[in-house]
Amino acid sequence: MANLWHSALQSVSSKYAVLGGWHVRRLLAVSSAILVGLVWAAAPASAGRAVFVSTPKSGPPGTTIQASDNNDICGIAPDDEVTVSLVPAAGGDAIATVTTETGEDGVWSTTLTVPTDATPGEYSVTAHCRAISEDDESFDYEPNTFTVTGPAPTTTTTPTTVVPEATTTTTTTVAPVMVQAPPAAPVVAQPALTG
Repeated sequence: MANLWHSALQSVSSKYAVLGGWHVRRLLAVSSAILVGLVWAAAPASAGRAVFVSTPKSGPPGTTIQASDNNDICGIAPDDEVTVSLVPAAGGDAIATVTTETGEDGVWSTTLTVPTDATPGEYSVTAHCRAISEDDESFDYEPNTFTVTGPAPTTTTTPTTVVPEATTTTTTTVAPVMVQAPPAAPVVAQPALTG
């Protein structure tokens, strides 16, 4: 690419040499600025490392961590290898590792499970892109943090036997009550009138 620019600048500078040195210097300055811009645009998006996404950010042992890069950062060809690991933040060996490959579109996604015997504390979720293509470079992503909380809650089921309660029948006997009617008014018979 440098040879192409050099040839183009020589061709342009010879055409404008007759106009004077000022035009040539101006043309060279503008061309250099364009070249610097192109080189800068071809550089990685950040001066730091590439980033990937991992969720959740904390959980007990047994938690499944989802990790992915949907920005096609790892390689331009499919089948580049990505290794995701869970490493103690204080350093040491990974306690869990999984390897996956980029898809046809260059993106990747995988899951990583926190071991059931993981010690609570701070960890790093790391990802490494191992480019298969000669045109790509291998690199490490910027690590994400993950906190292993206390042990996963355990559920203990104890079988219980249910004894049916006894049925009790209560019978109540009520004594009859005698109620007296009020005395009746005397009935007076009246003789029949004939007449």
